[in-house]
Amino acid sequence: MDIEQPVHFIGIGGSGMFPLASLLHGRGIAIQGSDKQYSSEIRHLKEKGLKIFSSHQQSNLKDVKTVIYSTAISDQNPEIIRAKELGINILHRSDLLKLISLDYKPIFVAGSHGKTSTAAILAHILKSSNYDPCAVIGGKLLNYGSYHLNGNGEYFIAEADESDGTFLKYQSFLSITTNVDHDHLDHYGTFESLKNAFAKFISNTNVEDGCRIIGWDSAPLRDIGHQLGDFTSFGKVIGCHNRIINVKYESNVTKFQLVLGKNIAEFQTSLIGLHNVFNCLAAISAAVDIGVTHEDIEVALKSYKGVGRRLEIFFENPNYTLINDYAHNPGKIRSAISAVRSSYPNSCITAVFQPHRYSRLTTMYDLFAESFCESTTTIVLPIYSAGEEPVENINHVKLARDISDLSNIPTTSINGFNEIYKSLNMKPSAHNVILLLGAGDIGVACDLLVEQLRCSKNY
Repeated sequence: MDIEQPVHFIGIGGSGMFPLASLLHGRGIAIQGSDKQYSSEIRHLKEKGLKIFSSHQQSNLKDVKTVIYSTAISDQNPEIIRAKELGINILHRSDLLKLISLDYKPIFVAGSHGKTSTAAILAHILKSSNYDPCAVIGGKLLNYGSYHLNGNGEYFIAEADESDGTFLKYQSFLSITTNVDHDHLDHYGTFESLKNAFAKFISNTNVEDGCRIIGWDSAPLRDIGHQLGDFTSFGKVIGCHNRIINVKYESNVTKFQLVLGKNIAEFQTSLIGLHNVFNCLAAISAAVDIGVTHEDIEVALKSYKGVGRRLEIFFENPNYTLINDYAHNPGKIRSAISAVRSSYPNSCITAVFQPHRYSRLTTMYDLFAESFCESTTTIVLPIYSAGEEPVENINHVKLARDISDLSNIPTTSINGFNEIYKSLNMKPSAHNVILLLGAGDIGVACDLLVEQLRCSKNY
């Protein structure tokens, strides 16, 4: 990959930017960046010796040759304005991702749910099976303590983000599309437009040498598949190529049987929830197409530890379990709560939800309010705006009331992380699961809650 350096990332600590910056830094490319939010990712970059600015200023671009930005960055950002004035090369993060992919056989993972987990599972399978892939993942690979793999093999694995339509830039050697659900309608306008975009993404796959892999349990993907004709399907419904036929949940282990073509294979993972079985099957389908043996896949899945903030257990004792998950749309929330319920069927489950973006909440309001049915109680935090302007009559207090009505779950609203612990309706006679949900900064509450739980009289 040829890129002029030094390279400056605007919002370098973001989930889409940090892995790319880390990958380039690992390749010896001079990197710097700016971010208004301090985070563990920013701390990590500073510890690596990178120059990180805590605000967006025109003066940050001294001697910079390339600027990387994301859709979250406004045209009025002072660094964007200055870069244009100086004639600096400006790349959207999707353009950088495409540029990296040109040196490999690119595998892009798309879908409304499961992109990060599926990409991470596949990356681990290929790494464990000595394929030495390069990968950029939107979450920390717990096996490696990193958001990326900088391998020298022929495959490159990354998520294809549909939120802003930029996933249509990619030309996949092999594509995986997990599902299509209602999200990002603020960008697409209609669900049909979103569905058409996914169809175009899948069409941009090299079917002569590679493969299109699609989730057959998703009705919109079945429609797309019937139109395309050349694909490998996975799921639980009868009629798909690779099918789940049996799932068994045990203590900290999920065992499942699959029909892979004409063969039956058995696997197990430490991941919980049916949605993670689907993610495993999506990754297995790709690995089988590449040529990885069932035996190597089985070994890899047993050793796979998961991704940070994807049902990540932060604390556990006989009385309490604290789980942190990135779920931020209705489908993800339902899947996360259902997964926890399947593994802790007799526990009191308190879902603590931080809504993410006014636009997302506005376009899917009733779906959000109906998503908490399997929790015991729910707590709603203020909306994490991600820079958006507030919307009249959309707030966390109203959402809490409507969750109570539509999900029929006792729900309260609070005003900050320091109020979570005292709002928990703990049952001393039962095991209590606290499930933190959201794509904002709710993960910051984990350390505070761990300290409070350890000081609890029921510890």
